[in-house]
Amino acid sequence: MPALQTALEIARVHPDGTRRVYRIVGTRGLRLDVRAGGAMSWIVWYRTKAGKPRTHTLGRYPEMSLKAARIAAKKVVASVDLERDPHAEKLAARRALAEAKKRAVLERRTTVEALAETCIAVLPLRPRTVKEWSRLVRTEIVPAFGDRQATDLNRAEIRSWADGIAKRPAPYTANRAFEVLRRVYSWSVENDLLPATPFVALKRPAQEEASDRVLSAAEIRALMLALDTMDDDTRRRFHIEAGAIGRPYTDAVRLLLLTGVRRDMVLGMRRSELEDIGGREPRWAIPGGFAGRSKSGRPHVVPLSPQALDVIAPRLEEVELDILFPPNRVAESEFMSWSNRFVMELKEKAEQILGARMPRWTVHNLRHTIGTHMREDLGVSSEVVSLILGHTPPGARVTRVYNRAELLPERRAALVAWGRWLDRLKTDDPQPARVVPIRRRMLPVSPD
Repeated sequence: MPALQTALEIARVHPDGTRRVYRIVGTRGLRLDVRAGGAMSWIVWYRTKAGKPRTHTLGRYPEMSLKAARIAAKKVVASVDLERDPHAEKLAARRALAEAKKRAVLERRTTVEALAETCIAVLPLRPRTVKEWSRLVRTEIVPAFGDRQATDLNRAEIRSWADGIAKRPAPYTANRAFEVLRRVYSWSVENDLLPATPFVALKRPAQEEASDRVLSAAEIRALMLALDTMDDDTRRRFHIEAGAIGRPYTDAVRLLLLTGVRRDMVLGMRRSELEDIGGREPRWAIPGGFAGRSKSGRPHVVPLSPQALDVIAPRLEEVELDILFPPNRVAESEFMSWSNRFVMELKEKAEQILGARMPRWTVHNLRHTIGTHMREDLGVSSEVVSLILGHTPPGARVTRVYNRAELLPERRAALVAWGRWLDRLKTDDPQPARVVPIRRRMLPVSPD
C-alpha cells in the first residue's frame, strides 16, 4: 500500500480512474481513499474485539484537512482500544435517526407532504437529485396533494393530476413528478408507513420525444446578437438582487455555447474549479463523484478558449464568493436558479434579429448544435467531440475503465477553433476555421 505523510504530498494526489488507498504515515489506521469517480475521503482501518476488519469514514478531502483527519482518527483508534466499534455505532446512529424521522412523520400524520419530505431526507440521493426532487415536490406535488392523507389518494386522482401536468404542455415535468410521488409511496410501504401504494400498474402520463434539434449558423448568429442586446436589461427584467452581478443569464448561455457542457455545470461553476487561468493552458475542472455535477460521475476537464475566458474574467473580478453564479435571492442556496422566462425572451429577441420564426429549441439543444457544427464545419473527430460533450465512452464497461485517454490537447484545439468560428459567424464572415489532426494533436488552421 503506498504511503503519504505531508499535506503537500496529499495535495499532489489526483484521481486516475482507478480506486487507490494510501496509508498516512504517523497516524495509526488512517487512510486516504481515492475513488475511481474522483471522490477522496479519509477513512480509519481497524479490527474489532472479535477480529473483524472495519473501515470507518471520517470525512471528505479536501473539506477535512490532514490535521483534522489525524485528530479524528486518533479518537476513533482510542475508542477501538476501549473495545468499542465506531463503525457499528455510526450505523446504529443512522438507524436511530431514520426511526426518529419515521416517528416524526407519524406524529405529523401521514400527509403526502410529510412523507415526501422525509423520503427525500432519508434516501441516499445525490445532491443534484435532492434539489430536483425537492423542486418537484414544492411546485407540483404539494399544491395538489400536500395536506391530503396519503392513504386517501386513489388511482383516478393521481392519473388526473399527472395528465393535467402533461397537457400544460409539460410532458417531461409530468413524468418526473409522477416518478417522484411513486417513489415516495414505495418508500413509505417499504418502511411500514403505509399499507399499500396506489401506483401498481399505473403508467407514466406522457410519451417523451428526445429532441435532436440543431441550430443553423444563421440561428446561432441571431442568438449571439440577441445575448448582446439583452446584457444591460437582464438585472432589471429578471429581478436580480444586489447579491448577484449583472448579466448572469446571458453569461451562462455564452458559456454553454462556448464549452458544450450541461446547464447545471455552468450554473455551479466555482472559482476553485478554475486552473491556470493566467497561464498557457487555462482549464475548468468539474468535479465528479457522488456530490459532483458531472452526469457521468467522472471528473470532466474543460479546456477554456479565449472567448470563454472573456466571459469568466469579469465574473472573477466582480463576484466575491467561490460560486460564480450566486443565487438569485438571498434565501436561496447553492447556485443561481434558471429562468424559463429569460429563455422565452431570448428566443423572441433572436427571432426578431433573424427576421423569421425559429422551430422549437431548448437550451440543451446547444450541445447538439456544438457537436454537429464541430463535425461538419470544423472537421473535429467524433471521439474528440464526444469527450468535449462529456459523454460516457461507448463499449463494454471493462473497455471504458481501461480506455482513459483524455485527448486534452485535441479538445483544446477544437474549442479554440470553435470560439474563432463563432466570432467569425457573429461578424458575418462565412469562412470557417478548420481543425485537422496532426500526430494526434488538433490544430486550428486559419482560412487565410
